[in-house]
Amino acid sequence: MDSRILHTAFEKALQTVAWDKHGDNEYVQVGDGESLDEMRLQSLIDQAFTASVIWLSPDRHSAIPIPREAAARQIIDRIKPPLTISVSDEDVRVFLQVHPLCVARTGKAQANYSFKPNPLRGSA
Repeated sequence: MDSRILHTAFEKALQTVAWDKHGDNEYVQVGDGESLDEMRLQSLIDQAFTASVIWLSPDRHSAIPIPREAAARQIIDRIKPPLTISVSDEDVRVFLQVHPLCVARTGKAQANYSFKPNPLRGSA
């Protein structure tokens, strides 16, 4: 995946995300404040995403495809203060952000910033 396209898509999409409410708060607790709870985080991931592969962005210029069912472990293995990890679907529409303070938020971009190539018209 071209890092310039990814960077542009993620930056623009993140600016338009409408973050979900979890009860009265935008953030939901996914750990005890010191360490992330893998089961809680995986449950949130499963609620937010339907695709079998999601994209973990360990920095602003790259993304790693990971199976949804292993996403919590991948995030826990990579998160380090003060780094916030973002996860998105392939359409760069559904987002999950995980903070090292053991809180996370989910939301949807309000515009289409997909980086998937569009099929040519007339080709099947």
